[in-house]
Amino acid sequence: MFQYSDNDYAPGTVIYHHPEFLYRKAPGISSTQVKTFANQSAAHYHHHFLGEPAVRAESAAMVLGSLVHCLVLEPDQVNHRYRVLDESDDHVLRTVPQLKSWLQQRNLSQAGNKQELIERIMQHDADAPVWSVIQERMKEKHQKLIKRDVMEHAQLMASSVIDHPKARVLLQNGEREVSVWGKHDDTGQVIKCRPDLLQSGGGLCIDLKTCQCAAPQKFTRNVIDLGYDLQQAHYLQVLNSAGIDVDTFVFIAVESEPPYLTQIYLLDMKASTASLKRWQRIMQRLRQCQDEDYWPGYTDDTQLVLPKWYYQQHAAEIEHV
Repeated sequence: MFQYSDNDYAPGTVIYHHPEFLYRKAPGISSTQVKTFANQSAAHYHHHFLGEPAVRAESAAMVLGSLVHCLVLEPDQVNHRYRVLDESDDHVLRTVPQLKSWLQQRNLSQAGNKQELIERIMQHDADAPVWSVIQERMKEKHQKLIKRDVMEHAQLMASSVIDHPKARVLLQNGEREVSVWGKHDDTGQVIKCRPDLLQSGGGLCIDLKTCQCAAPQKFTRNVIDLGYDLQQAHYLQVLNSAGIDVDTFVFIAVESEPPYLTQIYLLDMKASTASLKRWQRIMQRLRQCQDEDYWPGYTDDTQLVLPKWYYQQHAAEIEHV
């Protein structure tokens, strides 16, 4: 259905309605790769993105975040990407006794191992609710299984975003989940991004973030710890390189706990300038690692320097040593 080659992802390419799994496999340095290189190490970057491809399990927070994104940004795609199945749904055939009972009710042979039972059931009814078959079909469709309580949780969060006056206005117009490729001029590296929502006419890029707490001081910590500042710099550079004039980056943060507050944030000019300078330096270091095929770990230093707060916190004990 989707036919793309590496040649289809040249700098300047913009693809609408591009499946996320294809974007992830496409060439180009993403903001996730930049953040891994900067906040972990070059060795982590090499392991995750240049080594043998590995299937990394999504955390519960990641699953919830992706679902909220889909509900807010692409509600028409929810039923295509997710399937809600209750654990208590007793018509689904998971165990050997359940498989045999299904066969017995239809006067079919119950002999053989589990796989043979499944094959006999599917030969009789290709739409039979066999759990392993359901999972395989979901995998082929790139569809995820979601428990009902997770879906209800995500719907509450999505409603908070949609009902927020400013967020609602920001999300009214623009292209959603656009895949874009550009080039870092200083090093020649292909770079890519996938904005949640892009208003190119208004020069605006919007990124939806789920978080435990959207209070200013807490979300600021998220920006630092999770590299959202570098993500902003990366996205703006990709978009501008691709000829899309964007100068404003907006974070919409929604909490994952009641009352599911939604907040709108922009980095101030000082932070935006600093993050861009830092991003430029990271891209140069990444290019150097590629050229030298040298991927170091955390640091070459052997001495640990304790922070100032340590000496302040333990001042009484230290003075008496």
